Amino acid sequence: MADYNQISSFEKDMKACNTSMEDPENPNGKSANECGRCKKEVEGKRKEATNRSPQGRREIPPNQERKQCHLTQNEPVVSTEQSQEEAQISGANQQVSSQKRLEELIKLKAHVETRLQTLRSRAQVLHSTSNRLKEEVSAQYEEIRKKLQKDELETIELMEEDSRVAMGKLNKAIKEENQHLDQIRRLIKSIQTEPERKCGMTNKQEDKSHEHSEFNKKICGVEQFDMNTAKFQKLLKILQNISKNLQAKLTQKFLLLDLTPVLLDTTTSNKNIFISSDQASMCLVSEPRNIPNSPLRFDSIHSVLASSGWLRGKHYWEVDVLTSPAWSIGMAYGSIERKGNQKSVKLGRNRLSWCVELKDSRLLAWHNDKAVVCAKGNSSMKQVGVHVDCERSRIVFYNADSMQVLQEFSSSTAAFFDRLQHRFSEAVFPAFRLFPPKAGPITFEKLQVCKSSV
Repeated sequence: MADYNQISSFEKDMKACNTSMEDPENPNGKSANECGRCKKEVEGKRKEATNRSPQGRREIPPNQERKQCHLTQNEPVVSTEQSQEEAQISGANQQVSSQKRLEELIKLKAHVETRLQTLRSRAQVLHSTSNRLKEEVSAQYEEIRKKLQKDELETIELMEEDSRVAMGKLNKAIKEENQHLDQIRRLIKSIQTEPERKCGMTNKQEDKSHEHSEFNKKICGVEQFDMNTAKFQKLLKILQNISKNLQAKLTQKFLLLDLTPVLLDTTTSNKNIFISSDQASMCLVSEPRNIPNSPLRFDSIHSVLASSGWLRGKHYWEVDVLTSPAWSIGMAYGSIERKGNQKSVKLGRNRLSWCVELKDSRLLAWHNDKAVVCAKGNSSMKQVGVHVDCERSRIVFYNADSMQVLQEFSSSTAAFFDRLQHRFSEAVFPAFRLFPPKAGPITFEKLQVCKSSV
């Protein structure tokens, strides 16, 4: 229907066009050629309409075939000068835009070149710094090797000196024994060649024989020609201890690279815990201290958290536990409960904390209210080391004396502690707990955060 209306409109215009052709004085009149073009356009529209679907096909009346001349005569005519002016303006604008873009690219090119030169310079610095540090590390290891070689040579020389002394005594004894043996042989020979004198042996010969007999007893029964083995067995044990300590130090050196200061938070400490002015040590006191109440303070359990927690990076710290017979050291979320004495407050008895705990001379590792015995630790430990890798959600407790692992909490041990996964969901804080004696007064039981320095 729309096509038909459009064609009808064209036909009306065609009528007007025919009328204008018949009136020569019409100022808006058009030539026959122009109207011929209109007729062709109408025929094209008719053909297009007839090629559509049967529902939309309609016949165009013949008397409406001329239509569009008045549209053509109403179109604005653009002069050549105006077109040229517009083209010049457009070309100028394009030239300005291109020039601006070129300047921006030149500036960007200079910036990238400067940046690239800076990166290359840093690469050279990094390469030279790496080589220098490697040389310094190698020099330190070489110095250690030299000291070890020197000590080895001195120890071997000491052993050889002891061996030479013992060997000198032994050679002297062998020489004297040979002389003694020669004398005995001569005496035997003299007795065998003069049998008649055997019965008439003088007292002097008897004295010589008795002298040789006493000499033999002295050599074989009293003198010792061994090295001082007890001394060198002791030296061997000393070297074994040095080796163990050296291995521990070599293991510890990588952990010390992550050494992080730990300060005790007085706003979280139980009122029966006294914290030193440097916030590095804590001990139990018999009477509650006169300090303000706080929603962050542990009110029943003798615990305290550190003032700072960690959500990223690697961190290592050590605690001196020698003077305390019962303690708990670990890590806890800041959201751990502080009020009451239920499991949700105690270290290791919930999902929000991990710890190793010495109590009743037993060392256990706790998490999610499950415990495992720490076979590598004992009540005589001096220091406990704790290493935290936040990105891997991994906590490892060490016997800082031997650097043996006491317990590891990570994804590999999550199943044992009844966890489907082991990922830190918030910042973890160093956590401490002391246990008052079951009977008798509170003695000086202290935990001291070690201030190790590299």
